[in-house]
Amino acid sequence: MGELTVIGYSGADLGADALAVLASATLVVGGARHLAAVPVPEGARTIQLGALEPALDALGRHDGNAVVLASGDPGFFGIVRKLRAGGLEVARVIPAVSSIAAAFAAVRLDWDDAAVVSAHGGGISGSTRSLRRAVNACLAHPKVAVLTGPRATPRDLAKALLAAGLDAGDRVVWIAERLGTDQERVSSYDLAEAAKVRAEEPNVALLLAPVPARESSGWLAGARAGGITANDRSLVPLPDEEFEHRDGQITKMETRTLAVSLLGPKFGRLIWDLGAGSGSVGIECARRGAAVLAVERDAESCERIGRNAARHGGTGLYICKGDAADHAARMPDPDAVFIGGGGMDVLRTVLDRRAPRLVATFASLERAGSVLPLLAGHGYKAEGILQQASRFAPLPDGTHRLAAQNPVFLVWGELL
Repeated sequence: MGELTVIGYSGADLGADALAVLASATLVVGGARHLAAVPVPEGARTIQLGALEPALDALGRHDGNAVVLASGDPGFFGIVRKLRAGGLEVARVIPAVSSIAAAFAAVRLDWDDAAVVSAHGGGISGSTRSLRRAVNACLAHPKVAVLTGPRATPRDLAKALLAAGLDAGDRVVWIAERLGTDQERVSSYDLAEAAKVRAEEPNVALLLAPVPARESSGWLAGARAGGITANDRSLVPLPDEEFEHRDGQITKMETRTLAVSLLGPKFGRLIWDLGAGSGSVGIECARRGAAVLAVERDAESCERIGRNAARHGGTGLYICKGDAADHAARMPDPDAVFIGGGGMDVLRTVLDRRAPRLVATFASLERAGSVLPLLAGHGYKAEGILQQASRFAPLPDGTHRLAAQNPVFLVWGELL
């Protein structure tokens, strides 16, 4: 029985090892441009990749040596995973330079601290979801490489980021087209320019915020590990004293911790923080890797949110000044919404947007009680609690008493 080898191709001549393996193959599978670019042995059967299932079936029934040709590094967002998932045993992988590595090399940048996301997805709905995740990643992190696709192009990324509220100069967009070929082109644009570019395929996009370069990304490659930056304590809740706020108008740590847990922020997700106040909830979400749109109508509070975000590394938080209901009607679709202020009009607008998950806090029993049936009527599974915490407070003799905080109603719903 023969062996299955996956060979990566980046446009350069294949090495001696890859050529020897290819010469022994009696079945070669790959895209049209790969099959045309390498010396397929005379008499070998070839299958041009389109739908993967016929190729998997043919590879599974083949008795001789087989080769699958793939772009760049086949083990990096590549075909190796799909072959194994299809029940095939891969004997060898001979990689080439990945398109992401080649793109960063072309622009002379290090990339161990970059987020790398794939905007490929199955079908139209999958591609839409993948594009949204890629856009949210670009909002949350200053250095992102995107593996693009026909339904998630650099142009689509730029248009979506502008629609989310970024200015043209907030990102430099490097588009690397046809890497490794004689038609290779690597060009930089601002967001407005990139939104007009129809890039040749295949291509990758690098989206870079104009921030100073760091000496090191630390000990862990990639922008985030499980939604956490490698060198911080981003899962540890910040005490109230860490936030600048006005007259105690802040979502207290006990309530905030539960609210953030219910919102489920992580890298690739977009959170709305409506009636943001001090910005404490949104900042905690941004610390966990999410992109956050914080809406606040008061100008002084907006400035305060900016200072709090700068203090705690909230690079993925964007402040939107104005009425929460107005902004909620036109902002990009969220993965979760926190409502800390704004009243029932804001809640109704959010419900009309069909947010997958929402969390709201209220001070009055009447308002909290009216929310549950409203959520249920819009297709949400709704729950709520009264949270009442007492903190230890020191007494003059060194002992402690319990200092009660104001009770808070916390209501949340998940779209069924």
